[in-house]
Amino acid sequence: YELPPAPYPPPTPYPPPTPYPPPTPYPPLTPYPPPAPYPPPTPYPASTPYDELSYADDPPYPPAKPKPPP
Repeated sequence: YELPPAPYPPPTPYPPPTPYPPPTPYPPLTPYPPPAPYPPPTPYPASTPYDELSYADDPPYPPAKPKPPP
């Protein structure tokens, strides 16, 4: 009569898993710089005043032709 085989030794338990390190938080987003404002439009140059004397140098109109007699 043979002895029953010796029972297997209990398996060694797995070591507890090492926990994952906490994720590094994302750095805060740097806000976009505000857009540069458009430069103010350059105003139109002031209109030169109407010089009525500039036409004084023009030659005078030719004399009107006399009406032909009917």
